[in-house]
Amino acid sequence: MNKKLKVILFAVLAIVTILLVTSCGDNAYYALLDEEGYQVSIQYDANGGEFAKGTTVIVDTYGLNSLPTKEGKKIAKLINPNDEIRGAGKVFAVKNPGYQFVGWYEERIETTDASGEVSYTYSKPWNFESDRLELDPNKEYRASEPVKTLYAAWIPQFEYEFYSLDNPTELLKEYKVEVGAELVLPEWDTKSGNIKMHQFPTIKGKTFVGAYTDPEGKNQITEASIKHTGTLDESNVTVKDPVMKIYIDTMDGEWKHIYTVAQLKNMSLNGNYILQQDLDLGNKTRNWDSSFVSGKFTGKLVGKEKENGEPVKIKNLAFYQESGAAIFSIGMFGQIGDGAVIENIAFENVTMDIDVGAPLRSGVSFGLLAGTISENAVIENVTISGTINIDSGCSFAGDYMIGLVCGLGDRHGVDYSKIQCVAVGDKAQDLIIEVTQDTVALDFSKIAK
Repeated sequence: MNKKLKVILFAVLAIVTILLVTSCGDNAYYALLDEEGYQVSIQYDANGGEFAKGTTVIVDTYGLNSLPTKEGKKIAKLINPNDEIRGAGKVFAVKNPGYQFVGWYEERIETTDASGEVSYTYSKPWNFESDRLELDPNKEYRASEPVKTLYAAWIPQFEYEFYSLDNPTELLKEYKVEVGAELVLPEWDTKSGNIKMHQFPTIKGKTFVGAYTDPEGKNQITEASIKHTGTLDESNVTVKDPVMKIYIDTMDGEWKHIYTVAQLKNMSLNGNYILQQDLDLGNKTRNWDSSFVSGKFTGKLVGKEKENGEPVKIKNLAFYQESGAAIFSIGMFGQIGDGAVIENIAFENVTMDIDVGAPLRSGVSFGLLAGTISENAVIENVTISGTINIDSGCSFAGDYMIGLVCGLGDRHGVDYSKIQCVAVGDKAQDLIIEVTQDTVALDFSKIAK
């Protein structure tokens, strides 16, 4: 038999603690304890758990003569198996995976149901601070016969169950917690723009919106965390409502939040984004990424609704045209394609520079919002103001299209009244610009070649 003997001395009390493994040699070992004066035994039964690997019972043995006397009784203050006085190791820490430890109890009553399943009820919880063991000083005690057994009481861990409001009967995830634990709701990280789901399940192709305690979605959880509603009666170790159901509301798509200019400029052309606040890109001549100027936007960019109903603002955005044979559409977004969504945003003081450079190929379209906008895009509650600067030294190879909002396609009712197109450069006075509604025509005939 493998045994470990640990002697602890404190005040005038001597105690021997035994990690007990059943063996034919136990009687001889107890006889040795009796001989050495450790004849009073207190047994701790892990009751389905264990202290160390394979050890389900530990026994403390006291010397009767070393115990203090009070009112004619020998008094012993018992030591919690997990008390740090037993040492820094975790040998005496009781554990039972999947269960929560409640406490130590003097009485355990076993019951068996009709199916043969065994369960326990408990009474008389032992308080190690205030309760004391009382012994008859005139009685003979034997180490092999415990004067008291304390039982570890366990309950299955409480659970959160997660369901979707879209399908409130399909379990998404289970999460086990201790009694009294709180569940932290998902939250957005302002630095990354990503959502931290914590212990909530991630649903592919969906983004978390809110959590509810009912499948109808009427009782929303508005706090940052929610405490499990289950309860434990420690007097008899009974629980009520150990499972709490959480119903998740989601929106289609995997979305990110935008809080900063850097996050705005790091958008992908096919991602989904919610603009959380007004952003100012500053007064730099060129501060907008060239991948947007000539790329095709098929994602979603939606401004968070303000309390006053006004759209979120993106201010002082500036860019210039790209030259090259492969580019056909140039704007704040080169193209706004099928399925793209831009909603609830006011673009203020946007500047587009069409500069002197390599000749642009025939058929290129320009617009302050986009060179080309698909009729299958969704653009709602969007306003734009700003200036298109056309350098008098520009060279166009063949046909071109310039619009205040877009050069080609459907502007989806976006107002162009706050957009102007002006000539700049050494011969600006000789460049004739005619604006008819949303369309811009250029006349270079007065410019000497």
